Amino acid sequence: MNPLNFLIKPRAEIDRAFEKPNIGLAAILVVLPSIIAYAALALLIGFNPVSFSLQLIYDLVFWVIAGAIIYVAAAILHSRKGRKFKNVCTALALFKTISIILLVLFFIVLLVGIPNFLPALNDLSLNQTTSDFLTGKISQAGYAGKFALFLVQSTAGANFPVIMLLFALMAIALLYAFYLLYVFNSEVFGYAFIGSLIITLILYLPVIFLLVF
Repeated sequence: MNPLNFLIKPRAEIDRAFEKPNIGLAAILVVLPSIIAYAALALLIGFNPVSFSLQLIYDLVFWVIAGAIIYVAAAILHSRKGRKFKNVCTALALFKTISIILLVLFFIVLLVGIPNFLPALNDLSLNQTTSDFLTGKISQAGYAGKFALFLVQSTAGANFPVIMLLFALMAIALLYAFYLLYVFNSEVFGYAFIGSLIITLILYLPVIFLLVF
């Protein structure tokens, strides 16, 4: 499995994942974006071990659910390549490469496009305020006031051209994810262009939601 090669030669890398499945390496790739995200957040605003542990569990569970969706669809449509659940999950883990790209772009948006976001988050202790609101320690009005202040402070000095450019790159990454899923489906189900396109349109939202976000 080579996630970078997946972006350049997706068909070859998907075939390799099916031929030589490595569920352990796939699981590491699945949780890698969350590890990167929480490592960065730990340096910027602190580390929450409970939230981190839950996120890793969510990543693995959603990955298995996405694999089950493809596996069931492959069984219904009599796909030979999709008959082994381990192989399907190994190949699907490659889509986490898109998650890493989106994660990098997101942090660039925060650091370059909205430079006051993280300082405002720290200054107003918004994480603690949110926790206090959820546990009933502060009123809704008090929380709304602090959140409004956070929005004002965090967006001051925002570089909107940079933000628009980076969000455009995110949109391109998601469109490319559609193409990658099309290639994946054409390999798994073996249909020609129209058939693979229809399957991709049906599966895009659930699979990308489970694997990328």
